[in-house]
Amino acid sequence: MALETDNKNRTPDLAGPIEGLAAGQSMPAEKKNLDHTTITSRFGQYQSGFWQLAIPMLSTRYLGRWVSNLLRFEDFSKDLGRLNFIKPLIKNFYGIIVGVVMAGVTGFYAKHTMNDMQRVFSEMLGWENGYDKAPANISLRDMQESKNAIINTTANNFVKYNINRLAFTSLPFFNFLIPGVLEWKNGKGGMSIYNSVDLGTGVTGAYLVKDWLSRKETFFEALQKFIDLKLNQQKNRVKEPVTADELVKIYEIHLRDNGMSNGQPTYFDVNSASAQNDKVLFGRMAELMNQTYGNTPDKEQANFTVPKLLYLLGMGLIKEEQPEQNLAYVEIANRYGMNAVKQMTQALAQGAKLEDVLQQFPVMMTSPVAKEVEKGSEPQNIRFNSGPPPSSQADSTINMQDKTDFAAQLGDTRNTRFNIGPPPASKVEKAAQKEPYTRAV
Repeated sequence: MALETDNKNRTPDLAGPIEGLAAGQSMPAEKKNLDHTTITSRFGQYQSGFWQLAIPMLSTRYLGRWVSNLLRFEDFSKDLGRLNFIKPLIKNFYGIIVGVVMAGVTGFYAKHTMNDMQRVFSEMLGWENGYDKAPANISLRDMQESKNAIINTTANNFVKYNINRLAFTSLPFFNFLIPGVLEWKNGKGGMSIYNSVDLGTGVTGAYLVKDWLSRKETFFEALQKFIDLKLNQQKNRVKEPVTADELVKIYEIHLRDNGMSNGQPTYFDVNSASAQNDKVLFGRMAELMNQTYGNTPDKEQANFTVPKLLYLLGMGLIKEEQPEQNLAYVEIANRYGMNAVKQMTQALAQGAKLEDVLQQFPVMMTSPVAKEVEKGSEPQNIRFNSGPPPSSQADSTINMQDKTDFAAQLGDTRNTRFNIGPPPASKVEKAAQKEPYTRAV
């Protein structure tokens, strides 16, 4: 009976061998053949704040039409004597109103954008050039002459976009000033007062469509949104912490916009050492930023501000192939300030080793997944221990002089700390005097 029960519950044997497999050979697993589907109909993925002002204000053209009809400007056909030269201005008063309004929108938006640039970049320019200018005294020329790729690109974009906005959303309303345009006639034989407004509105609409189809969020626009939503939460009872993924996205836009990608793709295999090191690096940045700006309770000395982040990125100090050095820059910027970062950069350029620099600026440092990533090489695939790390691992410390190959450690080493020794009290005090603690950007 027992034999009969076992036979009933047993999976029946296959009728015969599977084609293509030898006797005793098992079926191989299916290979991943991922084909990303391209989506082409998601237009308007980013809308500039300029358009949020410009589109409603464009409707003021109807106010100009109402005033023109009320004052009957199109009936001014008599000889004005010596003032005859102002006849085109009177007849095109409608277009002048709309053109001035649209120029005002461009100027208003440009002024506020410039104010943001001055506040964000002033401290960075001071570190770069050794001066201490108030944000209001930072000029566009100062930004354009900066060696910081973020500042330089943002300043050039500011000029480019505002020239385009004036050229396509304001100047067409003044087309009546162009010789020959004055001779345009309406059906009654007189000059139409609506020609300039028709052209201006049409050109503005075409520019909007072009912007809608091709516009990408610039680095500074992404930065403005990040600061406003994540760091300016002083009055919020519940804070929304900065995440590593948000900083990685900003970093990717930086690589794309600020000439840092060197023609290489800005995406990474999530299993590669580069991608995992980015998680460690930007996770540490996020941890420090959250404490600096009061998003999370303080656990350590945290003074890692947005200008420090932008300085490290814009001066090209964050390099994919040097994850250990990247982490050192972050920790030194946080503890000792940017004068120490500049000294570190100079020492490394002169051939000093990272270990020697860290003897001068002792810090606690998170371990990267791989200490070095060969530039231009294929991504390394790293496997992580799926089990929990030993209880002592998170608190364990090792000396930086130890030449342990961390890439060979398959356990989770992301929480391991390097103990370079306690920082001298005098060095921390001097750094604090040179660079006062600030929370606001």
